[in-house]
This record gives sequence, structure tokens and C-alpha cells, in this order.
Amino acid sequence: MAYTNKIDDEKVKNVIQQLFDEDFPYPMEVEEVTLEQKAQGRYTLDFDFKIHARYIETSAIWKLGDRLKSDNGNTAMIIKDNNGYYSLMITTIGNPNAFNTNQTFGSFSNLGGLKDIYGKHWHKVGNKNERN
Repeated sequence: MAYTNKIDDEKVKNVIQQLFDEDFPYPMEVEEVTLEQKAQGRYTLDFDFKIHARYIETSAIWKLGDRLKSDNGNTAMIIKDNNGYYSLMITTIGNPNAFNTNQTFGSFSNLGGLKDIYGKHWHKVGNKNERN
């Protein structure tokens, strides 16, 4: 009897997403993972993982050096600190902590972690002519 199971475990999706982020040449997002039985021998079962993913619009991807604007109008830049972690450096004119690499937001080992935490309220400034 054939067996198919949708895997709803976020940990599995996150591991596969991390592999895509590190090794795949195009920006992809994992949407669904399924496990499907392909064959059954006398002493073995063969399974295939099926990964449904979609291309991500490249303008939505955060990169080192990107300028961001928050919902309340503050600005920041994605930087790497001295330990190699990604963070947001405040760039809002008039803010006493602006352009101070010692006054950053939390640090993350990858850009995905940074975007997961701050992406709901911070967005890339897409137009190079837009002023901060």
C-alpha cells in the first residue's frame, strides 16, 4: 500500500530552507514537504521527499548593506559586526545613536534570522532616489 504524508514540522522546513539559502543559486522559499513511499521490498521501504518551493522576488531579499525603513519612519542599514553577525545599524538623522556600530539591534548569524525578527516592521528602501 502506497504511503504519502505531508510534513508540517517547521523544524524540517527550516532545515531544508537553510540548505536552499546556502547552496541553491536562486532565491527559493519552501512551501511544503511530503514523504512518499515509492517501493516496498521484502525487507526494505523506499521513500522520496518531495519539496514544493517557489522563487522569491529578489527585491524582498535582505542583503548586507541594504537600507531599511521602519513603519514609524526610522532608517537603518544591514551591517556585519566585528564578530561576523548581521545586525541593523541605526541611520536615522537626528538620532544620537545613528551610524554607531556599538548601538545596533540584536545580532544574528544569518540574514534569515534578522529578517524573521525585524521584517514585519522594517522594509527595504527600494528607490535609490528616496531620502532617508
